[in-house]
Amino acid sequence: MTAERPKQADVARAAGVSVSTVSRALAGDAGISPSVQTAVRETAERLGYVRRSAGAAGGRRSSLQGETFTVLFPAERTTGELGPFYQDILTGLRDAASAEGAELAVRLLSHDRLAADEAALEPRAGSGGLFLVGVDLDAGAAERVQARGEPVVLVNGADPDMRFDCVAPSNFYGGRLGTRTLLDAGHRKVAYLGGAGRATVRERLRGFWREVEVARGAVGLTGILQFAGRTFEEAGDMITRLLDLHPDLTAAFCMNDAIALGALHAVEKTGRRIPDDFSVVGFDDLPFAAMMTPRLTTLHVDRRAVADEALLLMRRRLDEPAALARQMQVAVTLVAGGTVAPCRSKAPE
Repeated sequence: MTAERPKQADVARAAGVSVSTVSRALAGDAGISPSVQTAVRETAERLGYVRRSAGAAGGRRSSLQGETFTVLFPAERTTGELGPFYQDILTGLRDAASAEGAELAVRLLSHDRLAADEAALEPRAGSGGLFLVGVDLDAGAAERVQARGEPVVLVNGADPDMRFDCVAPSNFYGGRLGTRTLLDAGHRKVAYLGGAGRATVRERLRGFWREVEVARGAVGLTGILQFAGRTFEEAGDMITRLLDLHPDLTAAFCMNDAIALGALHAVEKTGRRIPDDFSVVGFDDLPFAAMMTPRLTTLHVDRRAVADEALLLMRRRLDEPAALARQMQVAVTLVAGGTVAPCRSKAPE
């Protein structure tokens, strides 16, 4: 049997340093002391570690052959209504890594454990880098992640403090596009249905308000969900309350497709017709959006593109350990379904 090719993690263990330090030392990073650089290079040579070949122009790795990357998922996100969203991201990450000759070690943990349990964020032997998918880091968790000493990429996440590389859909512009779709159809009293907890989600809400503020005669309402039970049931209860208070409400932009589904069902129970009497726009373009009649008007998120960008960020971080954090956004596109129609109500004076 052929011996397994040494990895940076093997060099790190033997030299008594972090994987990130190994990467930086082998790259000649001026921030690593000469003595550490010498020790790392000697250890790498003794173990027979060979750096990935780099292109003459950009100094980028030709592949990630032999690397194993840790992926941490909050189990709540992967097993709930957004399971298909995260399944697509995971499949995309696996495919992109496999094409580079790399592997993923996936761990599903509760979000509470990721936030509070130090053991959950301890480094794993042999890990060449860490992907945090759909994870929000508080200050303490961020410090523990940094202490791992390995490259980190947040996938479908955001870091307002700009410590980590991140990739996510263009949530702010998606929020603007979804809201503008309703306003362009003549709706002037519109609601946002969704949460306001995650930084990525707050960008969708911010996009909603931006479009409402610049549209002449527009009035915005917010229905902030707590996600205490099944999402579509909570969304249904919220839109019902809003319609009781504001009978002239004619449209809703929803944070995701599950919320849109709950809103649609509840609106129909009030005797209003979709889309003649009420219009709805979702977000994510999950598989069930295309199964509905009428087809849900929603914003498509290219989950594979998010995964591809995440791997590119990881490659860059391995090549340039000291580079400033980069935060990438993948554009979202409108899927024109059948749940938006011109408003029949008279616009407010």
